Amino acid sequence: MRDPTKASPSQRRSYHARTWGWVGVRALRILTATWSEHHEGLHLLDELLENKRPHIMTFWHRKFVTLFPLLQGRPVCVATAASPPGDIIADMCDRFGYLSVQIPDHGRDHSLNLMGKAFAHADQASMAVDGPHGPYHAVKQGAIQLASELGHLIVPVSVATRRNIVLSHRWDQLEIPVAFTRVSLVIGDPINIPANLSQDKLPSWTKRLHDVLEELDERAERKVREL
Repeated sequence: MRDPTKASPSQRRSYHARTWGWVGVRALRILTATWSEHHEGLHLLDELLENKRPHIMTFWHRKFVTLFPLLQGRPVCVATAASPPGDIIADMCDRFGYLSVQIPDHGRDHSLNLMGKAFAHADQASMAVDGPHGPYHAVKQGAIQLASELGHLIVPVSVATRRNIVLSHRWDQLEIPVAFTRVSLVIGDPINIPANLSQDKLPSWTKRLHDVLEELDERAERKVREL
């Protein structure tokens, strides 16, 4: 699978992006080796791939650092911003074996079209539904629109860690997992979005996805406390 938008390969990114991408991936690999992990619902992703059911994994922006190493080895197309921080994330995607598509921060319809072209060729795509700038835990309509237009399923995902550092100064309250912690990854049931969804129906579906992600967060937190 290759991205038709032809996102820049790592060798074309800045030295800053490649350096911090390497540092981030190296640190996460070291941390991951110390984690005690619990996975729930991971078989759902395998079944969707086996049955060739394209889908978009959706999650909160605050969770993306922890998710990076947990899903490596899967043919995931990751949507990230066309910005200096997005360059670092895209470089990390390369190093974890993911494909990335970088989207202009405020491109609106153009950005959605770029994601649509990339996701149309991806059996497994992913996006933070409140990213890249928030508001916090506010589901944007893009994921619902893309799923409806492309015929992709929506797969909600959450992860919780027993101990982490929360960057409370950031809009997303980003979680940085620490070493020797317990981690619970929870994959929710796929959501089938109707085709040709009208604009007036989008708010109810975004609310449904919001509620499902919040419930998954609670489930992941309960599981990690039980480990």
